Formats: sequence, C-alpha cells, structure tokens
Amino acid sequence: MTVLVLAVLSASPLLPYPLLHNGLLAGFYALLILALASVQKGVMTNRTLVLLGESSYALYLLHFPLWFLFLRVLGHLGIPATSGWVFAVYLLGMVLASIAAHRLIELPMQRWLLQLGKPRLSTARR
Repeated sequence: MTVLVLAVLSASPLLPYPLLHNGLLAGFYALLILALASVQKGVMTNRTLVLLGESSYALYLLHFPLWFLFLRVLGHLGIPATSGWVFAVYLLGMVLASIAAHRLIELPMQRWLLQLGKPRLSTARR
C-alpha cells in the first residue's frame, strides 16, 4: 500500500493537477491510517506520536500567525527566509509552540468545560 502511494506521488508530474489534488490518494491514506491504528503495539500507540496528534489542532491554529511573526523577526535580523535551516527552525518552533498551547491552554480549558457541565450536588437539605 505504501509502495502504491509512493508510486503515485513519484508520478505526480504526469498526473493532471485536479486528479492529484482532489482526493486521488484519500482512500489509500484512510487504509494506511486504519492499518496503523489496528496494530496493538504499533505506531499509533507511540506516546510521542499521540502527543503530536493531540497538539495538531493547536498547530493548525497557530502556524499562519506565527509564520508572519517569524518572517517579521527574520526581516529585522536581516536573515532571508528562503534557506532550509530557517524553515527547520520554524518547524521545530511550531511543534514546540503547539505542544505548549495544547498542554497549557487546551487541556485546562477542556477540564474546565467538563467541570462546568457536571451537575453539582447540593449540600443543603430539604
């Protein structure tokens, strides 16, 4: 299955743009995720990957505004944003920022919202 995905990706210059970018590989990716998730001690149970998966929404929310902030800082420092190491630094920073946002903002808010929804026991007797 992975070989098939790699073959399609390697042939991507030959495939029409709409075909490749409108879900041609979605079924293969779904099968790959299902296969990885069904293994008891497999890849999907790795604690690091679980943490990255849990913080992925924070990454989604933060990547665009922090990219512009990062570009502004690079501009002030006179560093061009076109080199590979600059993107590697940004990527590492984004992953760390998303993990921090997940742990320091998202998880406490989830706990707070769960507590808010719980019925409270009244201590007063009738």
